[in-house]
Amino acid sequence: MPPYNKPMILAMFLAAASPEPVAQHPTIRTLLGNGGLYAPFLELALACEAGDGVALADQAGMLGLTGDQVNRAQLGALAFADAMEM
Repeated sequence: MPPYNKPMILAMFLAAASPEPVAQHPTIRTLLGNGGLYAPFLELALACEAGDGVALADQAGMLGLTGDQVNRAQLGALAFADAMEM
């Protein structure tokens, strides 16, 4: 099975579900690297995935989150993903 372009799939879904132009949707702007409302959260997720402690602490601080809050959220997300049936 070929790899999927997840941002493109999300863009197509949002285009169908949103009355605003797709390029202006905050999620699409973030995924395409043009900032947007969710860009700080994407940067936090990327820092978590990369295991970059310095970037993680910096990004969490910019979002007003403690390390404990980020850790609990990440563990919750991992438990949710693990519980999904695929």
